[in-house]
This record gives sequence, C-alpha cells and structure tokens, in this order.
Amino acid sequence: PSPQTIKTADNQNEFYNYAVRNGICSMESFDAKSLEECVMRYIEKSGVKSLSLTDFTGLTEAEKLSVLSWRNDDSVRQHMYNTDIITQEAHFRFIEGLKGDSDRLYFVVKRSGEPIGVINFTEIKPLSLVMGIYARPGVKGAGADLMDAIMTCGFETLKTRKIISEVFADNEKAHGLYIRCGFKDVSERTVNGKKVTVMELEYEDWKTRH
Repeated sequence: PSPQTIKTADNQNEFYNYAVRNGICSMESFDAKSLEECVMRYIEKSGVKSLSLTDFTGLTEAEKLSVLSWRNDDSVRQHMYNTDIITQEAHFRFIEGLKGDSDRLYFVVKRSGEPIGVINFTEIKPLSLVMGIYARPGVKGAGADLMDAIMTCGFETLKTRKIISEVFADNEKAHGLYIRCGFKDVSERTVNGKKVTVMELEYEDWKTRH
C-alpha cells in the first residue's frame, strides 16, 4: 500500500515536498476534507472493495436525515451509550460542531456508491484513537467493509499506533467481528450498568496481517 503523510509543523516543508513529488498521499494541513480525499486516493490505489468516505460536514440535508434515521433505528440505538432518540435539531447541531474539530471525525461509508454505514474516530492522538462503527439497518455484510475503512484510515492515513474499541459484552456479533480483525480484549468497565469490553489493535499486529 502507498504511504501517507500529514504535515504537522512548518519545519516539515522539505519532507512534505518530497512526499508530494514522489506520489505519497500527503496533507498540507489537517482537516476533514483533506483527510477524506487522502483516504480516497489510498483506497483507489489499494483496491479496497470500491469503498468511499464522505465526511459528515459535507453531507447534504437529505443525507444527514438518512444518517439520523439509521442512528435512531432500534437495531443501532440499543448498542449505543446514549440510547435516547436523537432529534433533528440535535443531530444537525452535532454535525455543525464537527467543523474544525480535529479530535472527532465522522464518515458515511459507501460501497460501490451505496451507503453501508458510519465510522468515526474520537480522542485522536499520535499513539491512539477510539473508533466507532454502525451499519446502515438492513444492509448485509457491511461489518467487514466498515472495519476495512476504519483500519485503513486509522493506520495508513491518521498514522495512529493503536485503535481502541469498546463493545457491550453481550454484543457477541460485534465482538466476534473485532476479534476476526485482530483486536484483543484488554480490560472491562461498566457503562450505564452494563459490562463493556475494551479492545485494542496495534499497528504492528495489523501490518503483519496485511
């Protein structure tokens, strides 16, 4: 796969220019749109199942409403820490708050042009980030493709060293998917009276599988 770079300081001009000249996917500044374009270029080169990402802040109003309907579906909501029905006003306000926020990134993932679900990254740091994921209700076989997008974006573009996931202990389907992707159980905690399994995937472990 092609490497990617993000220019994070003015003293990296020489390396950044070298990366651009040599066709390395590079971002002169960190913002969601540039990240989306960088991920798309990587996906096109690596042939990852015709997946594409659209940042939440670039969604049309109709697309925002579609995402809201997925999020409020019982099949999705039951696995969230916040199980309340989200209002349209709150949903739109949340998306507006993502603009310019480099600590939180949310994307709609499409497969061959059809939306299959949502992935997100929070608590983004050089050494780790926390992932989130949910499939569009009614779409079959979306989990593996959504995880491909998470790991590609997290490791190859955001350059994190570790992806952290949290899953309710009784959500065996999601836990099994993460295990198949190489995640390992590292700890447990309780959220809203329910047991949560904390899982991690290290970059080195992921790389050996690819």
